[in-house]
Amino acid sequence: MRSLDYARTQARELRQSLGGRGEVLSQRLQALLIERHEIELVPVDSDALLQGGRAEVVPAEGYLYYDRRLENRPEELFEVIAHEYGHLILHHDSFAVAQDDLIRGSVFLDSGNSRLSRYSPRSKQESEASAFAAEFICPAGELFARWRQEPNITLATVASDYHATESLIRLQLAEGLYLHVTGRPVSECKKEPEREPTNEQEQAATFCGAPALVDAGPGTGKTRTLVRRLVYLISEKKVPPEKILVLTFSNEAAAELEERIEKVLGSETASHINVLTFHSFGVMVLNTLGHHVGLKVDFSILDETSQEEFITEILGTVDCEALLDIKNPESTAAEVVKQINYLKDRLVDPTQLRIAIDEWRPAPTEREAVLRSEALCRLFEAYERLNRTRNQVDFSDLILLPHEVLRANDELRRRVRNEFSWVLVDEYQDVSRSTALLLQQICGEESPPWVVGDARQAIYRFRGAEPENVSRFPEDFPGAERFELSYNYRSAPEIVSVVNQLAALMEGNANGSNRERWRSASNLTALDHEPVIMAVATSDAAERAGVVATLGMSRRDEKYQVTSKSG
Repeated sequence: MRSLDYARTQARELRQSLGGRGEVLSQRLQALLIERHEIELVPVDSDALLQGGRAEVVPAEGYLYYDRRLENRPEELFEVIAHEYGHLILHHDSFAVAQDDLIRGSVFLDSGNSRLSRYSPRSKQESEASAFAAEFICPAGELFARWRQEPNITLATVASDYHATESLIRLQLAEGLYLHVTGRPVSECKKEPEREPTNEQEQAATFCGAPALVDAGPGTGKTRTLVRRLVYLISEKKVPPEKILVLTFSNEAAAELEERIEKVLGSETASHINVLTFHSFGVMVLNTLGHHVGLKVDFSILDETSQEEFITEILGTVDCEALLDIKNPESTAAEVVKQINYLKDRLVDPTQLRIAIDEWRPAPTEREAVLRSEALCRLFEAYERLNRTRNQVDFSDLILLPHEVLRANDELRRRVRNEFSWVLVDEYQDVSRSTALLLQQICGEESPPWVVGDARQAIYRFRGAEPENVSRFPEDFPGAERFELSYNYRSAPEIVSVVNQLAALMEGNANGSNRERWRSASNLTALDHEPVIMAVATSDAAERAGVVATLGMSRRDEKYQVTSKSG
């Protein structure tokens, strides 16, 4: 369950315990603030005390301050009180002024750039409090069920029943529709025990005191080992969940980890562990420290399509004839974006590129390559300059700029390391070189990284991944310990045998014979006497011919079996 789901679950539980809805529920919430928390509601001048916001709860003073103008808008007052109560029970000692943005907590902003934009601590907490308030006032599932079952119901009627604004009702109806269509669960996930780890997994999961690389081949239980480490840190070493940072490359892996962690540790504990992609972590750093590199807090993030549109806009303003395809500028833009991202993924800026070109001693036949490189450099310079002018960044910047900030400032680096004293990394083979160097800034001697990776499973080279980071780990983090997970629990022995041969070939062993890297620990039985064949093709054409020939042999075998049975 993601943090927004946890907030909604807490809201539904509180709502059920208080009972009622609409004005009755609002009154009971206000009474709860006074009786249980000893917090009094106080109307104030918003501009003077709330920085233009609508409310702020200050437990130490025993007051919830709210904009006095809301006294004439009781539905909005209900929203901000519920929002602040969400902060009170979800975030304990951390509070912020409530802004008018309940849509932050919507399920529709739970992915993509919108999800990335929530990853400053304050923005994340505001989103959670907004989700709490919306679900507390009018639960999405209940509201959508009423809408379906009562054909004559109107928006105004529902808003009156729930003592809510019509905009909130619309938002929650959309939420309810989404939950209905996707079938997403709305109940809290209960703890489920993980299978006992093997000795290999246990040794890797409980190792402390130095950087650690867990070499986890396919099917060897890397996620189980990572989750076991979290259990060990929280349950046995008593590490506060907030001090743990789990980083991965892809959103899919982050979502899988969140679900596995929640099943083992429960929703409340899991909601306090920081499970982020490296790019989400970069957003979090830039939201807090971006002013050190000239960014304002409301910076925008360019995806690859936006980058290409931006470069297309720049093409007509920069001398780049050596690169430009007049008939197809979109193709030129796509290639330029690819090259710029390649450079930035290796922490190369326009100045460094310019120096490299100036130091280049090209052969006479490389004159055209020089002209193209110089044109690329001019485009790169214009691209970076305009990005800063427009207060925008691309995805490579989400790694490059945090690295720049932390590398240049010892105090900021110390603060980040102190905040996240335990750092775990999944999918290490899929990170770029710049990401590995950012990890150096996040982790120090007192907070060494614990990473899981297997260079043979790298699938994101096209997005800048450098699986060589796995082999360079001892160089990047001196004193590192290496752990191998050698038992495969996913595949039949015949498959594991071929994978061992393939791994040997990938490591340069020409005949594919090498030590048995992985052993099968499953009870699976192969489907045929020869379930997999390994062949080496010397060209694309040879590969295609081999596939066709293998399929032909398979069909002949099937025909023979059918004929034999019928005869």
